[in-house]
Amino acid sequence: MLQRVTNSMMHGMLLSDMQSNLAKMLEIQKQLATQKKFSRPSDNPIDVTRSLSMDTTITENGQYRRNLDDALTWLNNTETAFDQITSVYQQVRQLAIYAGDGGLVDVDMGAIAEQLYQLQEEMRNAANYEVEGRFLLSGLSTGVRPFVRDSSGRVVYKGSTMPVYFEMERQQLGRVSFTGRDVFQVNEKKYTLRSFEVPLDFTWKGRDEIIQLQVGDQVVKARLSERWQDEKLDNVADSTDYDRFREASELEGYSLDDVAKALNDSIEMGDLKRLVSVSVEKDTAKGVQRLVIRSHNGLPVRLTSWPETDIPKLSQGVRGVDVPLAPPFVADASSTLTVDFGNGVTHDVAVAGKTLSQIADELMKVPGLWAERKTDGTNEWLLVVSRDPSRSFSIRSTGNVATDVFGSDTVLSSEVQKNVDHSHIDLVRLLGMETSLKSTEVSPTWNVDTTASPLHWKFMAGGKRGELFINGDPDLTMEELAQRINAVMGEWVEAVVELDEPDGASPSPDPLGNSGSNAEEATKRLILRTRDGSPLVVYDGERAGANYASQLGVDTSVRGAGPLTYPSDGAGPFDENMPALVEVRVGDETYTVKLCRLRHDTGEKVAEAIVAQVNQMAGERLLDVDNLSSSDDFAILSLTGQPVSIVDRGYGDPAYGQYTGGVAIQLGIASGVTGGGVPGNTAAGADGAVRISSLGRWVDVPVLATDDVKSFLDRARDLAGDWLDLSYFDPSLSNPPGGTNVSFSISAKDGSPVSIFDLSGSASSVFNMGTGLSGSSLGAWTPVAGDVLTISVNGVTHSIDLYDESKGQPIVSNLDELADLVNARFQGQDFVAQTVDMGGGSKRLVITSPRGYVVNVDESAMSAGTQLGLNGTSSSRGGYGPFNQRVQVRTLGNQTKQDFFGVMDDLINAVRNEDRRGISDHLLKKVTDWGDNLLRCRTECGALINRYENTQARLKQNNVNLTELQSKISDVDLAEAATQFQMAQAVYQASLAVIARIIQPTLVDFLR
Repeated sequence: MLQRVTNSMMHGMLLSDMQSNLAKMLEIQKQLATQKKFSRPSDNPIDVTRSLSMDTTITENGQYRRNLDDALTWLNNTETAFDQITSVYQQVRQLAIYAGDGGLVDVDMGAIAEQLYQLQEEMRNAANYEVEGRFLLSGLSTGVRPFVRDSSGRVVYKGSTMPVYFEMERQQLGRVSFTGRDVFQVNEKKYTLRSFEVPLDFTWKGRDEIIQLQVGDQVVKARLSERWQDEKLDNVADSTDYDRFREASELEGYSLDDVAKALNDSIEMGDLKRLVSVSVEKDTAKGVQRLVIRSHNGLPVRLTSWPETDIPKLSQGVRGVDVPLAPPFVADASSTLTVDFGNGVTHDVAVAGKTLSQIADELMKVPGLWAERKTDGTNEWLLVVSRDPSRSFSIRSTGNVATDVFGSDTVLSSEVQKNVDHSHIDLVRLLGMETSLKSTEVSPTWNVDTTASPLHWKFMAGGKRGELFINGDPDLTMEELAQRINAVMGEWVEAVVELDEPDGASPSPDPLGNSGSNAEEATKRLILRTRDGSPLVVYDGERAGANYASQLGVDTSVRGAGPLTYPSDGAGPFDENMPALVEVRVGDETYTVKLCRLRHDTGEKVAEAIVAQVNQMAGERLLDVDNLSSSDDFAILSLTGQPVSIVDRGYGDPAYGQYTGGVAIQLGIASGVTGGGVPGNTAAGADGAVRISSLGRWVDVPVLATDDVKSFLDRARDLAGDWLDLSYFDPSLSNPPGGTNVSFSISAKDGSPVSIFDLSGSASSVFNMGTGLSGSSLGAWTPVAGDVLTISVNGVTHSIDLYDESKGQPIVSNLDELADLVNARFQGQDFVAQTVDMGGGSKRLVITSPRGYVVNVDESAMSAGTQLGLNGTSSSRGGYGPFNQRVQVRTLGNQTKQDFFGVMDDLINAVRNEDRRGISDHLLKKVTDWGDNLLRCRTECGALINRYENTQARLKQNNVNLTELQSKISDVDLAEAATQFQMAQAVYQASLAVIARIIQPTLVDFLR
């Protein structure tokens, strides 16, 4: 059915069309005004979204282009710095090549060394290139100057190891800087032998020795001659003059500076300074110093002490014949005496009517002569000595002087020589710098029965391994042991037996017969080292019936065994999941190892964890482990020959920071002295003081009667400062300590052995920490006739005559003089004697070992009234073999990494000391290798510049394209819009006209 169209309907349609045309015209007019196709998202959601996305991209690209501008500025300046560094490098390499010319003299080499130093400084300045306050090679630490010189003059890196990154594109970072460690990589090794700390007033008074130094396959030697005159030089015939034994007043020593100078100046057996630099590092604030030996060419350094075999003459002397005391001798009137030194030099001595004592006095007046009348209570005789060992003489006499005193009218002087000695040398071993393994000294008749207790030694060196198993020799001697080692591993291990002659009247003859009861027995020792200079590992294997390597002191491993218990406070607040910490020092580097009770509950697992974590942190294999048996016995091995130190550290929770897991203590691998084994609440019992000392430092710790082990260690830690490691283990974590047994370890951080003894009280004995021998408190003390003190240490037994029978007087008259005498005899500091003032005029003698040896004192040859209270053997506190504690062993210098500035230091030293072979064979290659790395950095820098320039160009073009596309999407085409506007306007006007004609009002409209 057709519907009727009314006027109102038609009017509505016309008005609607008119409004639509008006709206369209207004929209076009708005676009013309804003030049945009839309003004709100609802106008065109899709195009608006696209436009906004494009706008974001264009904005981001703008920022990325600014980032690239900054990056290119940074990299272009870096390239400029690289240009400067390259220029310096090329000069350095040319000079290194030139320095290998054998025709250059020392002045030329000195000039080259100075030029190299200036080039090093120029390279450092170039590496410190700065732009807009930012250092280009400092990594993220752009405000920090990257390369500076430290107090020793070495160039060190202070910047960051992380480079700067900018965002170059969305979700894409680009590197814009190089760190100093990119260019100056720490990939070269340097070997340094650094001694233990010693006091600033350190003095060495050891016997004649030869210090052999090997760098690579080059060997040089230096003499360190004993400074000893067997006379007090007071022009008085003293009891100890020319007895072939040392007294304190007869010895002069070397300071550490003297030692360094003697080594640097040595050219007799090779120019040592051509291979190494020897210096002394002093810390006056702490009162200590160190001897430092550095290799020039980066090759390992080996150091060995040998006894001097070219023994100098000690003196020239004549011993008269025995003259009965009764009747007293008097020279008759016909007696004459002439001393003839040869070459026409003679001296007539008036002797007629004189006794032997008077004749000795007259001989003392002859220039260059010393004389003394000696007696044994039955006979008397004359000793006549030329003070100049190279000046022989003869004595011509007549009368009864010839017949009764000298037994001939002409007697010739006899040479008195020093013995070959290895018992009182080894300066470098005392200082912790020896790299050869030297056994304890043993009797010449030493042998072991390997049928009852087999010998099983394991060897490692330079990637080679070997084992020695002996189980069929009932009397294996040291010489046979050395032969077997050389037979099995002689291509890479050298075993030598070194003999030490006896000293004294018996069993060795004394040409002057003036040694009294002084004597030292003959000994021998085994020396092990590699032939090629690689580090050596030696230890007892799992089939050993006895640990001979440990007993002889040549075991290089850190050997331990279980069981193991982690501390627990029961239901207390201690978190048992907190890892126990162990600090491991390998050479100069320190590593912290974390051990968990659930994962590391046996000794073998602990050893494996220590080795794995240390190697991971070091980035190379420093350690290895050998699990020796099913009984949880293991050995930690130093593959680089560097000394290894292991100590327990406090827990990470500050509330338990003074407690440790005690892992190293329990397994027997803690360095230094370990002690305790007493209930934690055990009190010292009396007020007093304990001295803890190393070779270079000491601290006196006051003790209260109520102190327990923990309170003592806490006080010692506070007083000692930073040179001691003190670890405390209480399995129950009791506070205050209870009845559970506690233990501890005490060690010096520099690796030197520690000595512990009571100054007063008895705390070191109560707590089981004392390492020395303390005598009785004595008032006035003087030895009597027949007193002989015998001391044994490291296999050496030395008897000291304390009374001069011929003069009927003591050689020393108090404890202080006795301490000086003992120290003079043991001048190699195997042990040190000192007196402690006990107050009230009383003193006591204390003996400790700076080398960490067990010491034995035998007072059986002393009268009961003069005994010192030292008789016995010092305690061992965790040591093995000759040692009273776990000491560090090295077979190679400390290994550290260095950068090219360090290589340049070596090059400068090598040039200055004319080590042409080291320069040509080793250092030049290092210089060239670094140049290759510099070229790599330059190449990478250039590649980054090219990449960022291309990226910048791409982003620029991308923005052009995006802007054009965005314009098409959102911008109005004015010409098109104008046309559309005109068309819309025409339509609108037409619609108005039509409506005006069609819609005309009628009377009916008004009447509605």
